[in-house]
Amino acid sequence: MRAIPKATYRLTGIGVLTAGKVAVRETVVEEVWEGIDFDEPAVAVIEFNDDREIQRMRSYYDKLGTMQQITAKYPGIKGWVFRKLISFVVAQGQKGLS
Repeated sequence: MRAIPKATYRLTGIGVLTAGKVAVRETVVEEVWEGIDFDEPAVAVIEFNDDREIQRMRSYYDKLGTMQQITAKYPGIKGWVFRKLISFVVAQGQKGLS
């Protein structure tokens, strides 16, 4: 998979919350991959040191949801194969939840 050349970030939901030396940011990343546009919900947890410099940052994404968006719009036989694979992964995950 190639890197995304351009992404737009939009604050959503809680926006930015802070407590002490920690900030949490909820965004939607709007991207285009091989001509297919999709939105990727994301949450970032940012920890600061005493000098207000970023000490640590972690980001969390719904990769499966992103793949479902892309494969739903992907054309041709390749798209069909991608959709089958993603559906299989989702079904296996749902089995583990029941």
